[in-house]
Amino acid sequence: MFKQIICVLALAGSSIFAQSGKPAYLNEDDGLKTTVGLTVFSAKSPFQGVGTETNLIPMLGLEYKDFYIKGGEIRYSLFAIGYRALKTEKLTLSAFINPFAGFEVDNDDLSDGYDQIDSRDYQTEAGLKLQYKTGLWKIRASLYGVYGEEGGHWGGTLERGWRLSDKFFLASRLSFTQFTGDYSNYYFGVSESEAAINPAINQSYDVHSSQSFGFDVTLRHQMTDDLSLAIFAGLEQMSNEVVDSPIVESDLLHRLGIGLFYRF
Repeated sequence: MFKQIICVLALAGSSIFAQSGKPAYLNEDDGLKTTVGLTVFSAKSPFQGVGTETNLIPMLGLEYKDFYIKGGEIRYSLFAIGYRALKTEKLTLSAFINPFAGFEVDNDDLSDGYDQIDSRDYQTEAGLKLQYKTGLWKIRASLYGVYGEEGGHWGGTLERGWRLSDKFFLASRLSFTQFTGDYSNYYFGVSESEAAINPAINQSYDVHSSQSFGFDVTLRHQMTDDLSLAIFAGLEQMSNEVVDSPIVESDLLHRLGIGLFYRF
């Protein structure tokens, strides 16, 4: 279930909402801002036999001045604890920690013949993120880098929002991610000892580095000043270095969900 929580927070809690109006977790003052939500979310795992899972998932976001706890700061993480160290009219620099990050999977969830590999665990990551309002077609660009015990990744996004009416907002996000060799090998590689005890795996597999490309879209209906309904969907293409791993089944990952959010 945690794998699905990562996906839904990356969509529902992300700055994609900011492109289509004010983010759900922001108010006008510098006091404590809180958002709670409930989502139904379906997402496909890349790993053999895990397939698509659907879950009912709660959500919580908190912000006080430049400190925040929220989902969606960086992809592939459950939530971030961060601080906006620099803010100008067009530029924001944030430092953050992701306590639960990565492509976590329990070996018991994999198909027979693959389920004797070691489980892949979350890691704690620290990183920086730079956001810039380009002034071109209302596009906002972001660059980030994170690193943890099992390696890290860096990447960027382009985001654009449209106000369809006083109550409806549409937002899109295009993303690129570059994973380091250590990170790629930990989550998608196969050791010689794992290959020896899993009958469906013929040989070990090393991943030197890998990439992913993603596209997300969100449609939000502002029902009242504080209550909103959002429908979100996304696709992610994993690179051949990931797809060629014997423990990976799917190269194109999809996600779809609907959520109700309330801020106070």
